[in-house]
Amino acid sequence: MTTNAYKIRIANNLTKKNDVICFDYIQELPSGYAAISYEKYYDNREEGYFDIIKKILSVINCEEDQEIYYYNEFPFLINDTKVNRYKGYWGLKPYKTKKYEFLSCKAQALLSSGTQLKMKGLAKLNMDELKILIKQISYQERSFFFYFPQVNLDINTLSSTVENLAYSQVMDYMLNNDGVIFILLGDEDFKTSEVAVIAEQKIINVLMRVDLPI
Repeated sequence: MTTNAYKIRIANNLTKKNDVICFDYIQELPSGYAAISYEKYYDNREEGYFDIIKKILSVINCEEDQEIYYYNEFPFLINDTKVNRYKGYWGLKPYKTKKYEFLSCKAQALLSSGTQLKMKGLAKLNMDELKILIKQISYQERSFFFYFPQVNLDINTLSSTVENLAYSQVMDYMLNNDGVIFILLGDEDFKTSEVAVIAEQKIINVLMRVDLPI
């Protein structure tokens, strides 16, 4: 379906095969979650991601000053050394053009399994930080942005809550608490900007009733 220059895909249940998003970890989510994705060509792909997310947030919550969160975990284990512990998640996470000092609120979880570490990171972002962070990440990472309507989360408490959860379980925790998840996608040949939104059906229904601005 195409409307207002967006190509739109919808799925009512992400545990079934669909063309919204087909990553393996999505299939591990419990049933009951729905998704909608918006895809559009922009001259600048990263600015397109930001523009689509901001417009989606304006439909979900009309307030101007909004905060969004970011979650990432390394899909691999690293050696449990003093150097790696000292650098931590944000010191070892790859970046394109900047380090992560621009983030005003970030946390990490370091889980030891004897000689190796599992690393996870979270951040609370204002719109300026979101715009910068989008330029530093890749859709190939195990990461997503998420939003909790009218809830101000303590990032350290949240980090402790999810540190022992598998990736799909972290997503389920966010979604089960009325969270809205954003995953960056897009056509690699045409470099389109696509944002997939995962949420409870009632939130997806709200988005389906409103056309995003061009």
